[in-house]
Amino acid sequence: MTAAETKVQRKPGRPAGDSDLKPEILAAAQSAFAVYGFDAASLRQIAHAANLSPAGVLHHFGSKRRLYAEVLRRISESLESHPTLTRPLAPGRESLRLVVDALVDWILDNDLYARIILREIMDNDERVQSARQWPMRAGMQVVYGAVRRAIGAAGDDPLPELLSLQVLGAAFLFYTGQPTHRSQSAVSVDGWEETFRCLLIKTATCALGEVGERP
Repeated sequence: MTAAETKVQRKPGRPAGDSDLKPEILAAAQSAFAVYGFDAASLRQIAHAANLSPAGVLHHFGSKRRLYAEVLRRISESLESHPTLTRPLAPGRESLRLVVDALVDWILDNDLYARIILREIMDNDERVQSARQWPMRAGMQVVYGAVRRAIGAAGDDPLPELLSLQVLGAAFLFYTGQPTHRSQSAVSVDGWEETFRCLLIKTATCALGEVGERP
């Protein structure tokens, strides 16, 4: 019997080259979770997109919940490593503009991530209660910290988190909903992406006058 004939037969769903398959599974999972959300996305859909069996996906990640957590960690790491969001900033209008611009550009460059976060914010009550630590926590803290530095708020001031959520929420809804907005608008939509960006920055800068002045 030759060496080739004595090779152990691979079981279905457990392809060789385990580490090489994880990026394909994660890419398929990101698309599924972005379109369907955690609850509606199925392992069968993800496995089919990754050219694997459901057992193959479970072999690499153990469960759909663990796979989802890994997708959220990747999103968080994308924010944690963002050069503008992690740089030292002097408080002021220009710093806040840089941060808002960075968040908008991040959303535009990471459409699937933005859609997943939007669904996660709306749908995750039960999961976040049972999770020891939300996988997105570190990434969101980076965003809050960047806004905090840009507006010069104290460490215990809730304004940076509120402002971050306002900016992200508005940007998520506007940019991920472009097809719907365009089809339903009764006015010209030419150039309104940049108009929205400018409006978002202008609205955010109003917070500069609120630091330390609230009861």
